[in-house]
Amino acid sequence: MNPETDGRLVERIEESTGGQVADVILEVMGNPQVRKEAFKSARRLGRVVLLGSPRGPVTVDFQDEVHTLSLRVIGTHTSSRPEAHTWWARWTAARNLDAFFRLVEVKRLETASMVTHRIPGTEAAKTFELLDREREETCAVVLDWTGVV
Repeated sequence: MNPETDGRLVERIEESTGGQVADVILEVMGNPQVRKEAFKSARRLGRVVLLGSPRGPVTVDFQDEVHTLSLRVIGTHTSSRPEAHTWWARWTAARNLDAFFRLVEVKRLETASMVTHRIPGTEAAKTFELLDREREETCAVVLDWTGVV
């Protein structure tokens, strides 16, 4: 079963935390089912950070799933990052990339399971069609340039 879509996210979090829900939920995939469960997975006064590009509509009961729990919902998009470091916005695109690659390097972030498609580099233009046509099924696309001169 796929833990991202099998409807057991809250249960899986409780299993891994000894019966508690999370202080912070980072929803990075944009999967509508996971996004819906993200709100139920955060503790009272917790935070839900929505990073992934939404892949469809999500219905959230703000009274029961956000307001009553006093959740902080933080939406962010790559276009909101500042170009230069400031005292109020330290996370520039360059700093984000550096942090990402350091986490991958020290094996704190696993990325192989995010790859949903491998396409020959010579067919790169088709990637955009795929991303547009199969938004809900596509996460990361690897362009394979093996043998291309």
